[in-house]
Amino acid sequence: MTTVVDSAATSNDDSMTDSSLFDDASMQTTARPLTIVMSGLVITTLLGSYLLLSAAESVNLIDGAVEWSQESPLRAIVQLLCLNYGYATVNAGDVKLYVLGLGAGLALLLVAIAMGSNDSQSENVIGAVHSNPQERQSPSGERPICNAAVLALCFVLWSFASARWSSAPWLSIGGSILLAIGILWSIALSLCLDAQRVRTLFRVMVIVCGVSALLAIWYYYGRNPNLRAKFPFGNPDFLAAALMPGVLGAIAIGASALEAIRSGQGGKVVVWLSVTMVVLAACLWTMRLCDSRAAYVGVGAGLLAMIFFGVGRRCKIMIAVFAIALTIGGVAYIANSMHGSDAAGRSTTLRFRTYAWSYAWRMFLEHPLRGFGQGGFALRGDEYAVGDVLRDPTVFTSRIDHAHCEWLEILADLGVIGCVLWIAALAMTFRDAARRVTLPRGGINWTVIGLTGILVAILAEESFGVGLRMPEVPTIFFTILGMLWAATNSTGAPALDRIAIRPRAVRLLAASAIGTAGVLALVLTQQDLAAAHQSVLAQNELQKGHFDAAVHLAESATARLSPQRSIAALLKLAEAHVDAAESAFSQARERGARDADAAVPSAQLRVLIAEDIKSARLHAEQALPVLAEVTSSAPGFITSGLLEFRLDMLRANLAVGDNDAEKSRALSALAIEALKREVSRQPFDPAVAALAARSALAAGDLKMMLQILARPMRFNRLGDGYAKMLQGIADNDELLGSLIQQFDEVHPTIRSADAASTWAPEKLRIDAALRFLRGEYATAADSLAKACPLYAEIPDSAVAATSCYAEWSDAQFFQHPDDVEPALSSTRMALKMAPPSEAGRELRAIIQRRMIHYELAAGDEEAAMRSLAEIAPRGSSTELLQNELGVQLRRMCESFRARVFWPPVIAGDSSEATRMMTTMHDKYGRWIERAIELAPKDGPARFIAAQIAAEDGDNDKCESRLREALDRGLNPNAALEFLNQIAANRFLAQGLQYLRSQLEAMTGSPTAAP
Repeated sequence: MTTVVDSAATSNDDSMTDSSLFDDASMQTTARPLTIVMSGLVITTLLGSYLLLSAAESVNLIDGAVEWSQESPLRAIVQLLCLNYGYATVNAGDVKLYVLGLGAGLALLLVAIAMGSNDSQSENVIGAVHSNPQERQSPSGERPICNAAVLALCFVLWSFASARWSSAPWLSIGGSILLAIGILWSIALSLCLDAQRVRTLFRVMVIVCGVSALLAIWYYYGRNPNLRAKFPFGNPDFLAAALMPGVLGAIAIGASALEAIRSGQGGKVVVWLSVTMVVLAACLWTMRLCDSRAAYVGVGAGLLAMIFFGVGRRCKIMIAVFAIALTIGGVAYIANSMHGSDAAGRSTTLRFRTYAWSYAWRMFLEHPLRGFGQGGFALRGDEYAVGDVLRDPTVFTSRIDHAHCEWLEILADLGVIGCVLWIAALAMTFRDAARRVTLPRGGINWTVIGLTGILVAILAEESFGVGLRMPEVPTIFFTILGMLWAATNSTGAPALDRIAIRPRAVRLLAASAIGTAGVLALVLTQQDLAAAHQSVLAQNELQKGHFDAAVHLAESATARLSPQRSIAALLKLAEAHVDAAESAFSQARERGARDADAAVPSAQLRVLIAEDIKSARLHAEQALPVLAEVTSSAPGFITSGLLEFRLDMLRANLAVGDNDAEKSRALSALAIEALKREVSRQPFDPAVAALAARSALAAGDLKMMLQILARPMRFNRLGDGYAKMLQGIADNDELLGSLIQQFDEVHPTIRSADAASTWAPEKLRIDAALRFLRGEYATAADSLAKACPLYAEIPDSAVAATSCYAEWSDAQFFQHPDDVEPALSSTRMALKMAPPSEAGRELRAIIQRRMIHYELAAGDEEAAMRSLAEIAPRGSSTELLQNELGVQLRRMCESFRARVFWPPVIAGDSSEATRMMTTMHDKYGRWIERAIELAPKDGPARFIAAQIAAEDGDNDKCESRLREALDRGLNPNAALEFLNQIAANRFLAQGLQYLRSQLEAMTGSPTAAP
């Protein structure tokens, strides 16, 4: 296929030097279907990749988010862009990958149709015929596919070949398919777009960036100003990377507009200058709200590249020297900052990158030529963290599934050969761009300069990020790459017009192959999005207890293209099987207990028990090969050891039911080994530590148990899981006595230099928690008073320090409920120490709620109302705040009444204990009546009032409050249980007896014997 061009078009007019993006006179075209359709496809793809999300509707307000108002136009826009929340995925940007696949598939089909329906002699050419002879000068000569595209295809083929030596060939092929889709999209653009269309699309892209930036700003201030800006990308780093084309493109268009104005042009040039200035301001503002350091580097590198390509040779040398100096300075900054610490945790992310870089380099050195195969780092990165996690625990809180440097990850995955092929493709692209800007300009050079700067910016940003390995950024990157290839390879018409394949059968065969690739791109990306959605549905079914449906959906969810997403989905499938097996086994045990307690054994119940055991065995057997595939493909995959522990313990319990003690012991040993492997990777995870501590406790190793429990508390608050476990220890006097000896060894080391390395503050907090749970508040307060100052010398422990002061406040509060000032003082200190991170804000909200209780206990209702207003949703009415204050007052009463306080505290002084208990009982009555005044619809408050009235012997008030509580939603079974407890101790009054009989009739409970 060739372009029919007048013979005069071969002449060259070197006097043509107009560089404006706005001088269309030099680029008169006759628009043809190929370029029109492809341009529309590019615009649609850009809009979809920038604006759409496959997010679920946010049910709970996240980290300071503002409640939607019913009339909010932003809410309607967000719902529309999130596909009406009807196709939610775990990672909200997955739909952007589908947009790329859709665009690439349709573009390849367009190429196939054009190639199959035209030949070099056809006069009905699909293209754009330029009257400007200068535009026939192509840096790539007359080759329709530029050298850079050929090298990029070789890079894709090498990626596919790497599946042969990958530890998970099917995952490697999926990653290669993703790469191929992006490269083929770029090639399709280079074949179907002419220079004029590229210039138009360049402007459209800048406008799309501006719209996205304005939307991000609106969402940031209208929905959640506490978090870095990230909508509509779901990640602030990805949003910032996506806005770099807006910044650099606006600069390129603005520079061209200024040049056009100086040459005497006006009108639309001024309009475009105004538009680009608005886009530039919006994009820069949004990037500041994103606060992505990698994007800042990218914009700087892109700006230098634009200057480099736009100036003469002497200036180029100066720019190169300046860039080298900046690079050296950046390396020095990273070296100095990687060992620092900051409250928001930004230094932690920098240290994380340095570790990831080192792991990628180590992988490269192991297989320097071929690498580990596409996706190799995503599968093996976690293996290398085991040796470093104890030295720098705050860094390794999640998976290491990317190197956070595209170049190092390519080296780790595809070795030197793959890296050289990709660098060569990019180098040829930059060479063609450099040649293009030296030709007579004809209105395209500022576009080429802008596209080149954007490409450099993305490559520089991706030296610190993972955007090209995620769904959000590749569409933008490969679109820029394809547009640059089209701009530098254009001879005045689409490069596809220069393809002449003979004979016709060969041309049709090539068109069929390209069309097939397009169909595959459409099918595979649709399948990927469907699998991502099914993963969400599987989790929903698991939460509902529909295990068979969840397993079926989880199986479908493994059909992901991304290696890290696919392996994660495979682990979720194994987890679904284990959840189903554990649920069936638990149900079997519960039914077995019922059968054992029954006077007459139930044959039907035993049949159900057998079915439960059979189901548990089946799911356990199905989980085994899935989990084995995960561990063989990614041996160090985080949480795989924990899941293996659960599965082996379940199988050990099943073996006990089979009376196979030897097999049970062997499986239990395997489970312990798997748990140890997980602890070596996640020693600071509270859930993992709690399980490991139970194992150490069962083995009688109290010192190890205490060490395991102490680690997570250095960087976390004392969670509910820990509290539940510690409650079991606190209730065991013998075990607690043995642990006290361990705690006694801690106290002499408190003031020593190695207090932090011996985990002294954490052990003191555990000691305090155990004492607190036993009601020994004075001892707990003493241990916490010693632990709090120790955190001042421990880096990255702001959350733990804040939590420690909050725990001290609680101990002081319950120690002296009649003197709340010490607790308030410690709470104020805790609030000052709370870091400006997500975990810090969450902890701060918890502490503020506790502070409301302290202020209410002190009788300062006005201060409590102010504290409540600080954490209440924006726009909360006074009535709503008063109601919530009443609820908090009731909860404070519940908290007090749930504990036995003063006899342990007052140390045998019975008269003081009696006085304290009488005083607090009187306060309960006043507090709960005030709670009812503030929250008249709160049923639990009236239930507590009924309990207090019963303790006072006021039967009429007890009956009245209990009926009011029932009218406001109190569970009748709870009320009946309460009346039965009263009846067990004393005679029920007539009104309460009648109420009791009504409740028995209502609940169907048998009438109690007199």
